[in-house]
Amino acid sequence: MGKLALNNALDNVRDIKPLPDYSALIRHDLKHQRFNNLDNGLYVSKGSTLSSLITDIKKPFYDEMPGLMVGRQESRHSVSFGRLGGLAMDNYEEIVAVKQSNKPEQLLGELAMLQFLQDKTPFPTFRPVAYLSNQNEGYLFTEFNPNIFVIGMFDWQHATADQKNAIINEISTGLGRLHANFLYHGDAFVRNLAINNRNKFFIVDPELMISGRSVVQKLGQNSLEMHEKDAAMGQLIRPMITDLSAFYKSLIPRAFKKSKLNDSQSIFGFIQTNILPGYKQGLLSAELENINIINELYDIIEETLRQRAEQEIL
Repeated sequence: MGKLALNNALDNVRDIKPLPDYSALIRHDLKHQRFNNLDNGLYVSKGSTLSSLITDIKKPFYDEMPGLMVGRQESRHSVSFGRLGGLAMDNYEEIVAVKQSNKPEQLLGELAMLQFLQDKTPFPTFRPVAYLSNQNEGYLFTEFNPNIFVIGMFDWQHATADQKNAIINEISTGLGRLHANFLYHGDAFVRNLAINNRNKFFIVDPELMISGRSVVQKLGQNSLEMHEKDAAMGQLIRPMITDLSAFYKSLIPRAFKKSKLNDSQSIFGFIQTNILPGYKQGLLSAELENINIINELYDIIEETLRQRAEQEIL
């Protein structure tokens, strides 16, 4: 995605509309997207500064500022950083990150999750600013925040043991709290796990994030047969294990290149000592009515990782 292509799309804007609220339509199954692309136009978040300024539409423009990407790493997507301006007020601009996709249903799914995280949960994430629909393409604009640091870009090799442990514990606990709410990142590699400047867990790139709430509700049915319960528990376990595996598999080569973490047993020992305690602490933040499910899930996770270590497949 280039500045020219985006500005050509903005040139086609004839109307600026409020951005719909999709937070009630977050995904429970990645195989089934719920969104069709919006009609062509620029949609801005309700209640945002942009929304309050569009009483008199002027020609919107985008000015790329590559130097802004400090602190964020976007390895799988074409993401640009710059200024969105020209709306209703001379010299007005909003600093943004822009993700472009020819699969608008995925972008709108990510938008729904961003809105849900912001409005319905305590988890911090980037604020959606606008969405540009242009033919079969979509552009998602989110705020730029220079105080967010993706841990994949952290200088692990020169960090002290205490600094490493603090970050690992915060991310582990954050993933646990996320899972305690039956939310699964789906892409929890270090390139997509972040902390803010106060060393607090921050969610980035929730494109593949899904909710397991519908499965939990099913588990609450008294008429559930044992095989149905086992299947439902499996549906919850798989994304939890996927997130944990993505975290430690992408963390260890970066943070401990010169260490002896080179076999399944030593890796499991590291997980058991450095990741699972914080992760369990986060899990135990679950609502009281779900504690029995959470404890059962944790026991399965720990045993699964132990078995993988014994089979040398960690």
